[in-house]
Amino acid sequence: MYNVLIVDDIKEKQESIINVINDISNDYNLDIATCIIDAKRFLIAKQYDLMILDIQLPQRNGGTPIEKGGLQLFDEIRVNRRIKKPIEIIGLTAYENLQNEFNDMWSSLHYEINSTVWKEKLKQKIEYSISSISNKLSENNTIVETVFVEGVTDKAILEKALSLFYPQFVDKIRIKSTRKDGGASWVRRQLISWAQLHHKRDDKYIKAVGLFDNDDAGLKEIDEINRVIPTNNYQRKSFKTLKLKLGYANHLIELKKKDIFLPITLEELYPPFCWVFADDNGWLTTRKSIKTLIKADAFWEDDNINTKDYLTKIGLSDEDRLYLKQTKDKNKEDFKDYILQLPDYQIKQALEGGRRILEDIFRELEIEK
Repeated sequence: MYNVLIVDDIKEKQESIINVINDISNDYNLDIATCIIDAKRFLIAKQYDLMILDIQLPQRNGGTPIEKGGLQLFDEIRVNRRIKKPIEIIGLTAYENLQNEFNDMWSSLHYEINSTVWKEKLKQKIEYSISSISNKLSENNTIVETVFVEGVTDKAILEKALSLFYPQFVDKIRIKSTRKDGGASWVRRQLISWAQLHHKRDDKYIKAVGLFDNDDAGLKEIDEINRVIPTNNYQRKSFKTLKLKLGYANHLIELKKKDIFLPITLEELYPPFCWVFADDNGWLTTRKSIKTLIKADAFWEDDNINTKDYLTKIGLSDEDRLYLKQTKDKNKEDFKDYILQLPDYQIKQALEGGRRILEDIFRELEIEK
């Protein structure tokens, strides 16, 4: 049985939302709040699995709706310790600019009174939310330290590294990813959700780590987390962010010495013999702008030298040049499968970067090896 809270001051819209929910399940308890004050009362009194929130709300019953009233309530949910944070939140608004603001943290929909499109989209989001809620409820009694990663290949590789180097901790931490709407933004959303749920064991926070690629997308989402939950916020006690770094891969250090700085995904941590195999099988592609990776003043100050000649001039080896390419998205699964089938003596070498990542994860989760 799910607890659902609808926060909306328009009766017709309330009824439409209820009809959508009834099309999916009747296994729920429903409460309705028509203003910010009532919503807070409900949220303090009960733990809700799903909250559907109108972004334009009045402060009290019968009042004039505030353009960003729902966002004000949302901020209150984040910081008020008395409020029991809903597991899933879906925002509704007739104003697309407000939808974009809400998208920073949870999913939202553009509501159009004369359209049925929003209802279908709401149905899809509720179905997905109920699935997520079911998973969380089934794990409720066995919540453990958790690592959120950007994709399924990252999950498979880290799980293999965990079983290979630290088999005693396989049941101590959980590594999670999703096939749906994954990437850095998914990791960011999971961390924020985790921070709001306040998982505890023996009165201590059960921590989570978000592992981000060291690329533009990953760095952007880390900045967004820092904006939404500042580093001095008490919720930061429940999670940490990690980004991939050169220290996880010795073979990348030579590139750094030559003032070449790569965006780092998990694939960049694989040693050269893996990249040779990937290149031979057509799994790599040239990066869009190699030139922007070069930070050396000598390159930028010389108008008469092109990128290819400069790389030759600095003596970049053929193996190092491979890392100026990147893995094709469609071949990440192939690359992962190749790594996982390597013989023991090679797979440990291939996953040394994963071992180093796990060392940092254990430290952030305060797990003693």
